[in-house]
Amino acid sequence: MAVPRLTIPARRRLLRLFVYDPATGDLIWRERPASDFVSVGEAKRWNGRYARTIAGWNNSTGRWVTINGTDYQAHRVIWRILHPGRVPSLVDHRDLNKRNGRADNLRAATSSQNNSNVTMPRNNSTGYKGVYEDHGKFRAQIRHDGIVYYLGRFLTKEEAYAAYCAEADRLHGEFARHQ
Repeated sequence: MAVPRLTIPARRRLLRLFVYDPATGDLIWRERPASDFVSVGEAKRWNGRYARTIAGWNNSTGRWVTINGTDYQAHRVIWRILHPGRVPSLVDHRDLNKRNGRADNLRAATSSQNNSNVTMPRNNSTGYKGVYEDHGKFRAQIRHDGIVYYLGRFLTKEEAYAAYCAEADRLHGEFARHQ
């Protein structure tokens, strides 16, 4: 499994290697000069096989690209191409699709913000994020910056969920995900 690299190559280098397609969010390999290779034959082989094709591969952690033998998360490479300067330690995907590299889907995030933009756990028995059964009633709670906040006990799941949603919007802002 690939290990994320936080140090992304310089933007100038990335622009020599890739074309970014804003419509699809894909990185496309550029044709590379022979000076990038040990021989002209190697350059011809590489360009014949890869130039003008979508770069990288997908796995369960998202899309990856290899540059000079090192694996990088494609969304971090895209961020560097689109935003000159420092790449944030976390780049969040608004729609939770780790393979969606479109610019409008990527945003800089703190660890807490990134953790707020998650779906309801699979083992949730109530069907509502932030709502738990509690002795015949329903408890609402939310986590923010590593602290769990108790929001109260309610007679119905829907009341507890409404409390969760209101607090998620207040604490997490644009990163709030209700389901």
